Amino acid sequence: MGLINLINRESPFSVKQLAGMAVLSGLANAMVLAVINSAASSGADSFANFRYVILFGITVMVYVKAQSFLMVRSALVVEGILYGMRLRVIGLIRRADVRSLEQIGRSPIYSAISGELASISQATTEIVTASQASIMVAFSISYLAVLSWPAFFITLVVSGIGISIHFRKARERQADIHESIRRETGFVDLFTELLNGFNEAKVNRRVGEALEADLRQASSSLRDIKIRVSHQFSGHFIFSQAIFYLMIACIVFLLPRSNLSDPMMLTKTTATILFIIGPLTSIMAAIPTFTLANVAISNIHALEERLAGAVEVDSAATALPTRQSFQSIALRQLSFQYLDETGQSTFKVGPLDLEIKAGETLFIVGGNGSGKSTFLRLLTALYYPPSDAIMLDGVTLSSQNLQEYRNLFSIIFTDYHIFSRIYGADRIDPEEVQALLLQFELEQKIGLVDGNRWTSTSLSTGQRKRIALIVSIVQQKPIIVFDEWAADQDPIFRRYFYEVLLPELKASGRTIIAATHDDRYFHLADRVMRMEFGQLEPWDGGPVRKTVRGKAASGNGTTRSRTPRATKTKPPLPTE
Repeated sequence: MGLINLINRESPFSVKQLAGMAVLSGLANAMVLAVINSAASSGADSFANFRYVILFGITVMVYVKAQSFLMVRSALVVEGILYGMRLRVIGLIRRADVRSLEQIGRSPIYSAISGELASISQATTEIVTASQASIMVAFSISYLAVLSWPAFFITLVVSGIGISIHFRKARERQADIHESIRRETGFVDLFTELLNGFNEAKVNRRVGEALEADLRQASSSLRDIKIRVSHQFSGHFIFSQAIFYLMIACIVFLLPRSNLSDPMMLTKTTATILFIIGPLTSIMAAIPTFTLANVAISNIHALEERLAGAVEVDSAATALPTRQSFQSIALRQLSFQYLDETGQSTFKVGPLDLEIKAGETLFIVGGNGSGKSTFLRLLTALYYPPSDAIMLDGVTLSSQNLQEYRNLFSIIFTDYHIFSRIYGADRIDPEEVQALLLQFELEQKIGLVDGNRWTSTSLSTGQRKRIALIVSIVQQKPIIVFDEWAADQDPIFRRYFYEVLLPELKASGRTIIAATHDDRYFHLADRVMRMEFGQLEPWDGGPVRKTVRGKAASGNGTTRSRTPRATKTKPPLPTE
């Protein structure tokens, strides 16, 4: 979809309205040329000159008003469209299935929001100016027909040659632009890996050097394609300039030989050609911008289509009240598998059968890669569950009650993100938050201002997880899910978590589901289930295997005995 079609489809303003102003502006601009030529022919006739001065002033005023309206209105139209597109992408991401969004990846989305939309916005002024210049050129060429038919014919022929060559090259340029954007997205992917894996690349020189080599290769490939595109556009621009000069040469050198033009008419004709060279140059210079904008629009719509395909079937229109309690959750033959690009299964979880009672403390144990995190995503319905696989209080989970089910959970995964504000809480008591910060030994690191905004989010991994738990408590969800929460805590706070925090959460009426390795605290759970190779079964009291997908190595999973320091007296957790 091109820019014109985009405006026509998504703008409340009519394209005809903008086109009308462009015609008026172009006509006024061309009239300036006609008035100047006519005034130059009037010689010493003072009355005629005065008349042309008045006409010149009116023409310039009409041009200024029309051009000003065109520039302001076009900016309003395009920015309004981009605003709607941003909101559409945000809405599609919000409604997307987690697994499908993971497969799309972040780079295409970042590119669309920060790159493609920005390029369209930046191109608006240049494209509008070129559109107005096109109208002016059309009227000027029509005026040229009034002055001299041979000059008009020469202009049409030479211009037609240039336009035909332009369109013949357009497809090649557009393909290269698409390839340039693809390579740029690939470079962003690698650069993101450098930032996310900085620690690993820093500590392991070979990793850093190999990653840098890949980045150099990606950057070199991106440089080459951009240089090629730049050369194409530069060649096109130079070619267009040469066409203009050829046009002038034909009129100046060939037209007098036809014996069809007098010197004065030749002067006016040449002046007209020179007058339109500037606008024609603007049009030629805008072609790369217009092409990039059209490619950007195409990419954004392609992303929207992918996101639309990732939208899960839910009942967003039927807003159900948030549940504050439940009796049981039952999993019946729940399964999930990761697929590679060829559709082959790389890892499978399930089928799982499990029932969780309200108020229960359930530990899920197992080695790395055993499927614990995937199980938690399935349990919380982040991965869209198969039909009839989950039942809430005896009611099968479906698109009608999926979000109601999800609202029961507060989830703290290992990659938990701290928002700058506390969202999703009906009521935030600053004194309660301050008491929790004191209890979690964070009062010196972070605070709450403006009612719900954190003073900082620059915290260690363990501290971020403590903040995540504070937010979960404030949100007052009936189920809290922990994914290796204690793994990043110091031994003292780890013990405090298991022996004090979890019992307090349980006493407040919350259901606790925790994936953990800490077998020295398994006795604190009401029930312990073991995940191994994607299968869930009751823990038999034996050692937990340090599982890697496809392999297993035995290990007792125990921790060294530590003598914790005396813990501070901390306020109890608030109850619901």
